[in-house]
Amino acid sequence: PIVCITNVKKIYGKKEVVKNISLDIDQGEIFALLGHNGAGKSTLIKMLTGLIQKSSGQISINGIDVAPFQKNAKQQFSYLPEIMALYPHLTAKETLHFFAELQKISEKNEDEVLEIVGLSDYKNQKVGDFSKGMTQRIGFAIALLPKSPLLILDEPTSGLDPFWAIQFKKVIKHLNEEGTTIVFASHILSEVEDLADRVGIMSDGELVALGNIQDLKRNAKDEVKIKV
Repeated sequence: PIVCITNVKKIYGKKEVVKNISLDIDQGEIFALLGHNGAGKSTLIKMLTGLIQKSSGQISINGIDVAPFQKNAKQQFSYLPEIMALYPHLTAKETLHFFAELQKISEKNEDEVLEIVGLSDYKNQKVGDFSKGMTQRIGFAIALLPKSPLLILDEPTSGLDPFWAIQFKKVIKHLNEEGTTIVFASHILSEVEDLADRVGIMSDGELVALGNIQDLKRNAKDEVKIKV
């Protein structure tokens, strides 16, 4: 497995928001974390990326322990957060160049990723003037810059119109076909069904189900209750 999560917990004060989760993600798969808002998906993703510290347990990527400010682990993946915070006075091209310099990677990919996310015609426009969907797309372009073996996406289609939501799915599938492992969080069932090889369903901080879509459907209880 490329990702190993073992007995991970996150506690804020007296509230346990992630409860003793263990999970392996295999290299080359598309893995989805599915759950309602507040289920703990984003918290788990942030611990996986080292943005916040776990309260207990262990997380590793490619055998490297993940912890805040751990550079070796961070070099193993790219990350698209749910909400992008960018410098509004930089253009799209300058924003990509800034992140390329931060990561000490070649700028030769900048035009390619702008083309992938459909922003080539807006490369000289300031990102502060971008719509939410365009901001999400420039965030995706930033995540694509280093061509990392692992791509971690938190609600990747949030704010996108239907056309670009479909385009995102096509790009994700293409990247996976080329060998990239994809981990993404979503509360949209149809999105998960379209993309994921395997799904982990979270509820109230717990991993309540794990498997492929067919197995989960087969094992689900199909009950309807009517209260009058």
